[in-house]
Amino acid sequence: MRIKYFFLIAAVMLLTRCKKEPAPINFNCDLSGNLTSATSISGNAVTSFDVISGQPGAGFEITMHGPSSTVLNLVWYNLDSVNAENNITSRTYTMPNRSAGLLAPFSVSGQYASNISGATYITGIGSGGTITVSGNTGPGGTISGTFSFTGINPYYPYDTLRITNGTFTKVPVATQ
Repeated sequence: MRIKYFFLIAAVMLLTRCKKEPAPINFNCDLSGNLTSATSISGNAVTSFDVISGQPGAGFEITMHGPSSTVLNLVWYNLDSVNAENNITSRTYTMPNRSAGLLAPFSVSGQYASNISGATYITGIGSGGTITVSGNTGPGGTISGTFSFTGINPYYPYDTLRITNGTFTKVPVATQ
């Protein structure tokens, strides 16, 4: 009788074993530009809070991993702590047209990079955009919102990329 139960339990365990779930699709946006064909991308977004090289204070970043090793970043610079921007139900941030060097005491920026083309597009002189947070429950919770910006390839200033209709939904917020 014990052998029968052993085989029954073993069969149940084999049939119901844990499977690694793929990361959830929690962002999407449309891309178009002078040297880029119009397309849409979607993928998995994660957050981090850390010291950002060359900037005073720390920063909060949403990193979105798309197809073909594309990466899109939204960054809040010069925050005091991971708790600085939580419990938000609606707030719009403007990505300033900025030059090289340090950012304003508190600012946001966007960046898109593609390993296929090797190009990186950043907000900068003559470009900018917005991020609207529609919900942020803080560390250990989630953040959601929309974004759009125009990025410039710093090596070819006439090569611009427009990112529109961007959304990020229930992205887990890092605790540190």
